[in-house]
Amino acid sequence: MPADRRILVVLVVTQILSGVGVAIGVTTSGVATLRLAESEALAGLAQATTLLGAALIALPLGRMATRRGRRWSLSTGYGVGTLGAVVAALAVGVGSWPLLVGAMLLLGAGTAANFAARYAVVDPGGTASPGSGGRRLSVMVFATAGGVVVGPNLAVLGENAAAAGGLPSDAGPFLLVAVTFALAGLGVLRWLRPDSLPAGVRPLPEGGGQGSGGVRVSSRPRAADWVVELRRLPTEGLLALGAVVAAHGAMTAMMTMTPVHLYHGGASLSGVGAVLSSHFLGMYAFSPLFGWLVDRHGAVPVLGLGAAMLVAGVGLSGMAPDHEAPQLAAGLTVLGMGWSALLVSASLALTQATRREFRPLLQGLSDTMMNMSGVVGAVVAGLVVSAASFAMLGVLVGIATLPLLVTAVVVSLRHT
Repeated sequence: MPADRRILVVLVVTQILSGVGVAIGVTTSGVATLRLAESEALAGLAQATTLLGAALIALPLGRMATRRGRRWSLSTGYGVGTLGAVVAALAVGVGSWPLLVGAMLLLGAGTAANFAARYAVVDPGGTASPGSGGRRLSVMVFATAGGVVVGPNLAVLGENAAAAGGLPSDAGPFLLVAVTFALAGLGVLRWLRPDSLPAGVRPLPEGGGQGSGGVRVSSRPRAADWVVELRRLPTEGLLALGAVVAAHGAMTAMMTMTPVHLYHGGASLSGVGAVLSSHFLGMYAFSPLFGWLVDRHGAVPVLGLGAAMLVAGVGLSGMAPDHEAPQLAAGLTVLGMGWSALLVSASLALTQATRREFRPLLQGLSDTMMNMSGVVGAVVAGLVVSAASFAMLGVLVGIATLPLLVTAVVVSLRHT
């Protein structure tokens, strides 16, 4: 099998596995914390801690990718996530919500690796080629769909299996997360050969050339170097950073409190899983369409399209009562589509706007900022719903996302 195809196959399979784990964790952690702590605010804190863990490890994973390659970087992230899932199951077993929240910090490393894997297909020497970056990147986003759509529904099987084995029912889904993250990590470590980003090697800037094949062995970039690289980003690169931050924060805020909103309306875990599955479908299943649009029309117009869908999805879901699961599902689907369009277009725009030797670091920085926005969104969402209502959360998130829409439209018009 050609090396490029082998890389893509390994990454797609492990992305599906890790997507299952991410989705089960999202579905279970909020409700499990709510049952242990009996507090909506603490339920939001569990989700926020997962994103905080992802944010804290994203940049170190980028540095590891530069120094040792994607294989070690991704497998390390999945390994730490596996440990977090095991500790989470233990926390449920002993009935400790503080330990559960702490375990979410480690589990977030699996989420970080899941996000970072999308860049492997546009690594120098990977599977990217001119004019197809959007489609190839969207393949990785699409691959996650298989895991995240099925994952929430597998949470019920985990509950039943744990109960049958004499364990607390909420521990079962976390044990499933541990299995899927472990398989993903082992798969990357064993079969991601050749590494899409070889250890200690990074391409020269465009137009340069030292040694054979246009590569050189180099030391890791200094912090001051990539700060300068961040400052020299063109408008498209800065818009890409802002887009992923706003999109992930808005999406996380609404998605975090949706299970709690439905729970108060009398929905079962399977009902919550069905609504979240529709959201995950919007997030991942339409990514090939957005990748094709990016390659055909450019990243900036797709950024504008994604921002419009993001605002519409927030409005539709925010107005849904807790017993209106169909309206929530529709709103979250549109919201997920907006997130998908923004993730694909912004990831490629940032990659193209950054010099090659700094890409892993700035990609990690982008994921750090993205997940930190999710932390803020989850914490604020829990506080708003606890103090006011889910509808008020929708109003506030909608207002917060409007500047992204306006900026994306203005920049898009400048490019037409």
